[in-house]
Amino acid sequence: MKKFPVLLGAVMAAGLAAGAHAGAGATQSEFLKIGLSARAAGMAGAFGAVADDLGALEYNAAGLGLLTNSQVSFMYSRWLADVNFGSVAGAHLIPFLGTIGGAINLLDVGTIEGTSVASFKASSFLIRLAWARTLMENLTIGAGAKILNEKISDFNSSGGTIDAGVLYTPVRGVTLGGAIMNLGAVSAFESKSDPLPIQAKIAIAWKGLESDFGQLIAAADLDWYLPPANLFNPAFGVEFWGGRYFALRAGYAVKQTDLSGLVGFAAGIGVRWETLRVDYAFAPFAALGTTHRVSLNWEIWPLVSLPIPGSNVGEVRSVSPTGPLPPAPPYLQAEAGEGSVLLKWDAPQASSLQGYNVYYRRDGDRDYSKYNNEPVASTTIIVGGLETNVRYFFVVKTVDASTPPRESVASPQSTTIPY
Repeated sequence: MKKFPVLLGAVMAAGLAAGAHAGAGATQSEFLKIGLSARAAGMAGAFGAVADDLGALEYNAAGLGLLTNSQVSFMYSRWLADVNFGSVAGAHLIPFLGTIGGAINLLDVGTIEGTSVASFKASSFLIRLAWARTLMENLTIGAGAKILNEKISDFNSSGGTIDAGVLYTPVRGVTLGGAIMNLGAVSAFESKSDPLPIQAKIAIAWKGLESDFGQLIAAADLDWYLPPANLFNPAFGVEFWGGRYFALRAGYAVKQTDLSGLVGFAAGIGVRWETLRVDYAFAPFAALGTTHRVSLNWEIWPLVSLPIPGSNVGEVRSVSPTGPLPPAPPYLQAEAGEGSVLLKWDAPQASSLQGYNVYYRRDGDRDYSKYNNEPVASTTIIVGGLETNVRYFFVVKTVDASTPPRESVASPQSTTIPY
């Protein structure tokens, strides 16, 4: 009798198949179902139409097109049966091309103590690359590719897959999403290769109650794992931000399992400070244990170059021939109105400030345009005379009281669509 089925069964018993979103299906590379985003996991995976951070690499590649700043993230998960799972991801905006992103995922099962076979080790790694771009003000597309490898004792399996996704906003506050994932093939461990967990997804998300007091997001995903698994797994999740510093999340994914009905529930929290966000999520799996995820997301806008008016190459973010530049506003929020946008930003900690300059551009334009003639004294302004149903991007720069006045580098970019 060949020993490989015994080895594979031991790995599945370690919790990989039992912990996957779709349950234990007759497919290879079950670790493709393990979520890498603690934010998405806290919403039970109902993220296909939210997908506005690096979690888009897994849930819907089109979501990368919603990013307004370059980002990096780090995630660690303590999975079932002492399985360790981690990832490093990043994305960068390239003018006129779109957003490109990538991630490396590593899974370590550790040493499995055998009974009918000797002890052995198992591990997997996955490399993701993706691209997304906004085609129209309410339509974004994305595509991705993955290279994966699994090792169980002396056996190896490797291969590649492709993903594709789309996001569409028919009305303000509502986003529809669709994706197809894991199309591809992997080599056999021994003589026969099982199919990959090919997944089709449709999703919807609603964002509302946006104000200084917070924002509510409600989302639902329907995942279909194609035959031979042939599983339908709806998931529902909510996220509430209290202000912009603290988030609560919860969700439930309907799973086809013999375990407790509590399996499928998830919850989590998020804490944000300026450009850093830390997320935590947990999900119980009855007698199998509880999974935990922690992730760090960093919008690295101070380290990248943003387009500025009259320039095709961006601006240096650190030096000035006359000394240090004034600090930029650390936060900028854009709220859509009727042919207008309300901008709010935080004042930087600095003295001798004269005010602020506001810049904007339409989606597809190369350069920003200055909105105000004189520096704005307050930290809010209504930018009027804008076209409806067109995406606009905004940045704000601090102006100091030196002679001549100097501008800071750009604030974080914010975007919205006037209605």
